[in-house]
Amino acid sequence: MYDTENYGKSNREATITGPNPEYDCYGRSTGVCYYRCSGCGVEALHRVDVQTHCRCGERR
Repeated sequence: MYDTENYGKSNREATITGPNPEYDCYGRSTGVCYYRCSGCGVEALHRVDVQTHCRCGERR
């Protein structure tokens, strides 16, 4: 799901966070980590994939 509420953030405010641990519906760690852009909400298993597909326009 994309973060449409914060989509208008300037490129300077948008950051890539991670690695963030992923949890299942029971709150247990799945053992997988992901990265996420705080501006557009793109998530991926590798930071470079977020940088490639990020809709914020900033290459981080």
